[in-house]
Amino acid sequence: MVSGRIDSAHAAAAWAALQRRRKRPIAIVNGCFDGLHVGHLELLRQAQTPRNGEDLIYSVLVCVDSDRRVAFLKGSDRPIFPQAERVAMLEACRYVDRVEVFESPDELREIVEAVAPTWIVRGEGERGRKPVWCEELATRGVLWVQTPPVHTSDIVQRVLDRQI
Repeated sequence: MVSGRIDSAHAAAAWAALQRRRKRPIAIVNGCFDGLHVGHLELLRQAQTPRNGEDLIYSVLVCVDSDRRVAFLKGSDRPIFPQAERVAMLEACRYVDRVEVFESPDELREIVEAVAPTWIVRGEGERGRKPVWCEELATRGVLWVQTPPVHTSDIVQRVLDRQI
């Protein structure tokens, strides 16, 4: 479910409380997800996977960048897929339990603080690009996972190269 409203942090906190009552640990993943690909799927799969001898699968909250934020981060020709479509693709993924849209780093931080996840899950390729507050907001910190080296910008370039 996506709220994409000012109350995203409150809605996410209520969802997190329900997960805790169900004894399910929580993992948060964030990103643009502009062109869902195998690298994204592997990241989401690993976010859900039990680790360190745990027997519970994780509830996965995906915080997805708004259209305006994707354009700011990636350039004026992005996103390729509008926010509603990116959210729909993520909601259809079996590894995802909830999707929230955020407009700014501050809003993302508010959501993460409200949820207090067990882990914030990031791909190894993102090392050095995480917000400095990530470590302090997850009860166990940041979990770095190995994913296939696939990037939407590379996929777009391959498509463009074939049209020439």
